[in-house]
Amino acid sequence: MLAGEQASSAMRRSREQWVALVSTFGKTSQSVEEFCEKRGVSPSRLRWWRWRLGERPSSTSRSAGVKLLPVDVVEAGPPVAGNLVLTVADVELRFGEGVDVNYIAALVHRLRRP
Repeated sequence: MLAGEQASSAMRRSREQWVALVSTFGKTSQSVEEFCEKRGVSPSRLRWWRWRLGERPSSTSRSAGVKLLPVDVVEAGPPVAGNLVLTVADVELRFGEGVDVNYIAALVHRLRRP
């Protein structure tokens, strides 16, 4: 590690500086590691400050592949006995004992739609 890098990573930042860094990070599509490496910031420290400042992860490219589907449960059916694991493509869903089978059926139906 170069002397300048060591000094920048050990530099003590004020709350205002962390607010600015967290805000800047929230506007990028970089991973925490990429962002921190370019600025000489510890990724764990940035994560802590994001938590401390109450910032929620934004819906940028870091979570762009996530698609939520609405599910309507029409009527209750018999509960599932035991644990159930449902795998759809590369997604694994786990249901605990007592989950309504109609809910699971509705979810599977929605996931099959193009």
